[in-house]
Amino acid sequence: MKTVNITSLLAAVFGSFLVASEASAAFVDLPTARNTPGCGRANSVLIRCGGVANSTNDPLYIPTGTLKADGTYNFPSSLSLINQVDTNFLSGSGATYYSGKFSDYVFIDSTTNSVVIGSRLFFGTRPDGLRNVAEANDIFRYGYSGFSVQAGWTRLSDSDLRLYSVASSNKGLGQGADVYDPNVVDFRSDINASEGNPLSGLYLIRTNATAFKVINNAIEIRQGGEEGQSVLSVKLSGYAPTKLEAGILSGEKINTYGGTYANDMNISGGLNVSYGNTQFNGAVVANSSAVITTTPQTKVTFNGEFNQRVGAQLGGGGVFEFNGGYSAGNSPGAVTIDGDVVFGTANETLVEIGGLIQGTDYDHLTVNGNLTFGGILKLSFINGYSGNAGDSFDLFDFTSSSGAFAQIVALNPLQNGLSWNYDATSGVLSVISVTPVPEPSELGMLLCGLGLAGLMARRKK
Repeated sequence: MKTVNITSLLAAVFGSFLVASEASAAFVDLPTARNTPGCGRANSVLIRCGGVANSTNDPLYIPTGTLKADGTYNFPSSLSLINQVDTNFLSGSGATYYSGKFSDYVFIDSTTNSVVIGSRLFFGTRPDGLRNVAEANDIFRYGYSGFSVQAGWTRLSDSDLRLYSVASSNKGLGQGADVYDPNVVDFRSDINASEGNPLSGLYLIRTNATAFKVINNAIEIRQGGEEGQSVLSVKLSGYAPTKLEAGILSGEKINTYGGTYANDMNISGGLNVSYGNTQFNGAVVANSSAVITTTPQTKVTFNGEFNQRVGAQLGGGGVFEFNGGYSAGNSPGAVTIDGDVVFGTANETLVEIGGLIQGTDYDHLTVNGNLTFGGILKLSFINGYSGNAGDSFDLFDFTSSSGAFAQIVALNPLQNGLSWNYDATSGVLSVISVTPVPEPSELGMLLCGLGLAGLMARRKK
């Protein structure tokens, strides 16, 4: 059955907290095999966790807030909405014609500071006005291998259809006994427009991830064919958790909030620090196509070496902090950071100088925000440059600044008689002439010469 994506509306609500009056949400662990813990029990006979018709006693049900005047509920109190995408889709023809909207959600769970991904399906009116006989028995979510997984459901309106069962299995209704698959979470329900159940509840997956991305075929909506129909399915792109182990590829977009990442990585796509303080302890290279943003009230901290290549965009309303080394450009180059920047006390900022042309012969950093200086400024003279008195280099431009480099170190010397002078208020480095200090042997000879000259002068009197 061919799937055609009609519209996709992306709505991002960063840092918003949608508060309800209920207690924190409760999720159930999914069993990894029969007779293992899960489904809220110490020993689960089956892989699949089942719900009950009464939500008050349903082990899969996560309480929401009080019913509002418009007939809807708040999200559970521990969940704060971060991203939402609504996708309208059509598929098939005739009696199997689908017309629906799939809503994909990402939340922060305040009890664990981890990613929660939500699914909600609605079968609407067919575009041709005829009766919509679409049905969905399974909603599969992919991309969970390597993560802990807990699941549950909640209602956003009184008409929400409950979650019948959930399992880590790719065996849909009518497809045989469940077989454990760590990559998949299967929500089983009976969403059916013709039977008066067109709207699912909000089906939720909580993981131990602190970052998420959009992947192809993240979602599969499947009709089980339990009444003799053909098994039909629709596949959509959607959200999935990620560990950032392989960095970020060009064209890929990652959202993260909190979390610490230990591995070295190359960033060629988009990284959005959506919430809290995200830390990278390995070496990071932001390539020319990289786009790294920090939303207001957030910070991204790089504790390993960080290289910002020419073209890499760093911006947003948060803070960039460098503690393990910072270098700009492609040896050398000019780069910009839109936002506040902190060079930590342990940071070493490397600047390469090989001539007088900014961004071509020497490194330059523009900070459209406050630049806090700290740590060591390392100067590396390259391409045979050894200095000329009067040369100057505008290394840093900034909206405002504070702090100071604790030390400035030249990795290789200028030619004799020259030294450098750094003006912290302007970020300009200058080459100046200095009077050479005689070597001890030269000083001794000079004193002897002065003494002999004095003796001869006295004899002339």
